[in-house]
Amino acid sequence: VAIRVGSKGATGPPAHSGAMAARGMGGYHARRMAIKPLTAPTGEAVSDLTVPGRYELRSLGGRGGQGTVFRAWDRDQEREVAFKILTATGERQALLFRQEFFALQHLQHPNVVGVFDLGELDDGRPFLVMEWAEGVDLAEVGRLDLDRFYHLFTLLAQTLAFVHSRHIIHRDIKAANVRVLPSSDD
Repeated sequence: VAIRVGSKGATGPPAHSGAMAARGMGGYHARRMAIKPLTAPTGEAVSDLTVPGRYELRSLGGRGGQGTVFRAWDRDQEREVAFKILTATGERQALLFRQEFFALQHLQHPNVVGVFDLGELDDGRPFLVMEWAEGVDLAEVGRLDLDRFYHLFTLLAQTLAFVHSRHIIHRDIKAANVRVLPSSDD
């Protein structure tokens, strides 16, 4: 589960994001797609990493222990998305990855990113497509003043309480998995 928190006072989606309006409209789309090997370094263009058809991978968003996230363009919906590819191997990891998609589909909350699509690459790796949350990881924010710290962590606690009320447990809460969105009142 990816969680995002707004900056000062913001609890809803960023003003530039049309993704929230489309949240929950995605469904399971079983299909296979071809993709070239993932070799692009962090932050550089990945124009050679193209998924035929619907998604165009534009840049590397980040790598984690279980997957790689790309900033991508959804040609069908004409919106930016996060395209996450499972890089961990094993049936258990693939099952947990798919469960993440189905769990996120049922979470409708302003601070939980929406998911749109689930599929499989030609090489068998599963991918999921989520709302792209503009901003920075909490780990990159640096030192916070007390008011901002209180605000961000109150939002995080409220969001986790919502997730837990739906009987879902986030198994990887850390600063790198929390996005802090830009705000006009910073």
